[in-house]
Parts: sequence; structure tokens; C-alpha cells
Amino acid sequence: MMRFFISFIILSTSLISSISFAKEDCRIAPLQMQDEPRLVQDFFIGNCHYRNQDYARAATQWNKVLNTTPTNGPFNEMQINSMNNLGFLLFNGLDIKPDQQKALSLWHKASKAGQAESTYHLCHAYARPDTPQFSIIKAKIYCNKAEQQYAQLDEHQQEKDEINQILEELKK
Repeated sequence: MMRFFISFIILSTSLISSISFAKEDCRIAPLQMQDEPRLVQDFFIGNCHYRNQDYARAATQWNKVLNTTPTNGPFNEMQINSMNNLGFLLFNGLDIKPDQQKALSLWHKASKAGQAESTYHLCHAYARPDTPQFSIIKAKIYCNKAEQQYAQLDEHQQEKDEINQILEELKK
């Protein structure tokens, strides 16, 4: 009976491990993207790698998107979102060499294009006293801008609450 119980625990543990550590297949065919333009493929493959926490591969894919000739419409949105996503990886040094200045540059470009999450990241970046870019003035500017951008969206209550908290702390 004890042997059965131990075997059950080992089997259960290995099944749980395989389920919780299973990674999504990020190749074009499983993502059903064979007929999509290369820019679209690169963007969504990057998102897939990000979900798998394979940040270096996500960065590679989003860099490809950014190095594609700019377009209008939904492709441009993917380039703007790639700026935001790559900026997040660079700022935090997730599986890639940290480069906060490049991250800020990408977020500034995306924020100017109306990307609310980039403005939100700028709000946080400038409000952090433990970083070289700390600036109360810039933090207030980007937090207020992010607050306005998020006010137009139905979701993102957590972000709205965090922005308000930062603005309150900056008043002190």
C-alpha cells in the first residue's frame, strides 16, 4: 500500500509539473499564421514567446517588427505595441541586457502615437526614485497623460488605481 501511495505521489507530481511547465508552440503553423504577412507573424510569435517567459526570443521577434518598413493601419499598431513590449523587456532586463535609455526612447515614441501602456510605463519609470531618470516633473506629466488615456478605456482599473497612487505620492 505504501509503495502504491509513493508511486501515486510521484506520478501526480510529474503530471502537475508537465502541465504547469508546458510551453505554447510558437511556430507559425501551430499558431495558424501561414497566410499572414511576415510582420504579423513576427509580432504574434513575439507575444507567444513572451507568454512562455522566453523573453530573449520575444525581444528578437519584436525587433524584427520594428525593423520592418513602417506602414499604416493595423500593422502600424503592431509596431507601436512592439515598441512598448520591447521597452518593457529592456527596462527590466528580462533575459536581455538592460537598457533603460532605449526603453524610455521606445516608450516615448509609442506614447506619442497614443499607446496608453507606454505612457503608463513612463509614469512609473520617472516616478521611481531608485533610478537615474527619476523626475517628479516628468512623472507628473506622464502620470496625468496616462490617467487621461486610461479614462477613455473601460478596462484597466488596476492601472488607473496605480497612477492615482503615484500622483498622490508625488504630491508629498
